Amino acid sequence: MKKIYLILIAIIFISKSVVTAQNDNFSANIDMKATNTFSTFFIAPNPGCASWSSTLVTVNVNDVVTFGAGGTCPLVEVSQATWMANGTASLVGGFGIKNTSYSFTITALTSNTIYFASTANGNAKGRIVKAGSTGISSISNLLTQVSLFPNPVSDDEIKIITPSNLNDVTLKLINVNGQEIELSSSSVQASQSSVITAVLPISIDNGVYFIEVSTANERVYKKVVITK
Repeated sequence: MKKIYLILIAIIFISKSVVTAQNDNFSANIDMKATNTFSTFFIAPNPGCASWSSTLVTVNVNDVVTFGAGGTCPLVEVSQATWMANGTASLVGGFGIKNTSYSFTITALTSNTIYFASTANGNAKGRIVKAGSTGISSISNLLTQVSLFPNPVSDDEIKIITPSNLNDVTLKLINVNGQEIELSSSSVQASQSSVITAVLPISIDNGVYFIEVSTANERVYKKVVITK
């Protein structure tokens, strides 16, 4: 009789252990799913490649973005300046030009804003923005204080005024097609600001350009009209 009781107790103990293990595994699976949740966004060209189905998408890390690109409406990642100018020049270091469907996952290293367009129509463009990236950092706040003169420019020089505590500033001149134009420059430090004098190439054409003022990780674009 004692043996029977011992066997029954052992069976009950094993059953409870199995149920507990199953519950623990179920909870672990629930937690795993909760931490790996993500959304999928599909962006496709509208008829005639006049626009995209979504032109502003807010995403989070782990989200997946899929483009329905095709031969009649190729996809390209562009810089902010090119995007503003409705250009189609491919961003150096971007995902390039895609003639077929293309997907990618948002990671912590993904740029806060991805600018995209179609090489068939620069007006068919949009943005992918990481949630929480709209806050203005101290460097971004300083970059908003950048100004330039004269504008329009009818001479060979343009002056860019930056806050004196904005360090390691670099300049680029970009045309409406997204092409970079070499600039030579020199700077003078003042108590509250720095004045950077950029010399324009002699052969530069009149028109609309963008001056990119950047630090190591952030940048701002200023529109400038050249009428030499």
